[in-house]
Amino acid sequence: MSSPAHASQSETLLLPPAAPPAGILFGRGLRLIHDSETQRWAVCLGGLVLDSWADGDVTSQRLAIARLVNGQLAKATEVAQVFGVHRNTVSRIAREVEAGGATAAIHRKPGPRRRHKVTPRVLGVLREAGARVKLIRDGDVAPAIAAAQPDTGVDMLYGIGGTPEGVISAAALKCVGGGIQGRLWPRDEDERTQLVAEGLDPDRVLYTNDLVRGEDVFVAATGVTNGPLLSGVRYTPGGAVTDSIVMRSRSGTVRRITAQQSIEKLSALTGFEYR
Repeated sequence: MSSPAHASQSETLLLPPAAPPAGILFGRGLRLIHDSETQRWAVCLGGLVLDSWADGDVTSQRLAIARLVNGQLAKATEVAQVFGVHRNTVSRIAREVEAGGATAAIHRKPGPRRRHKVTPRVLGVLREAGARVKLIRDGDVAPAIAAAQPDTGVDMLYGIGGTPEGVISAAALKCVGGGIQGRLWPRDEDERTQLVAEGLDPDRVLYTNDLVRGEDVFVAATGVTNGPLLSGVRYTPGGAVTDSIVMRSRSGTVRRITAQQSIEKLSALTGFEYR
């Protein structure tokens, strides 16, 4: 499901078809450039080409990432932003190549639940427009709700995530007045064939009412870890404090609930040991 949601950590480093003509600046005077005629990428320092690779050559791209970090030409966080992957992925690639040489950069086929990342081209376009970009590691629903809430610092969520998360996000946005646009995003030709056989059009743009047709929708969520919408669970000497949100589309009511949980009383009530 292509929706305003992005992305768990992935080993797939996407190579987009184009980039801003001037390239993307990062690190110590470095520039990531894409040549649309030759379909090649290059990392340049002034007029010197430090690394280059063809579209789809993930192994060479991983080697370039490792050289940038291990050569201290750019920080892992900078490389992660430019290449559209999580900084932990960048750090791991750098460690593996440093320990195992070029063979450690050979791309491993992604598993069935791997998700795509925001590409360098998209990051460049967003930044040229004056937008601040924050890459998220996982969790699609809370940032989608945050985009429709005031005072969260989030105006839009973009990327590719799971279909269930897209539907839940649509339900929440129907309550708070936001909107969602997306398409089904088959991971391979077999999935595309299956979608077509079931009468679904992968190219059709789906809107909020396509994903959630009801007019009396309830959504409730409680934060586990800190995020742009909800605070995570905070433990106290006698229990825990939780931050929740409850919303209803019919009335448009959104309730924020801060709850103090007593571990001793919950244990006595349920028979479970929570510590």
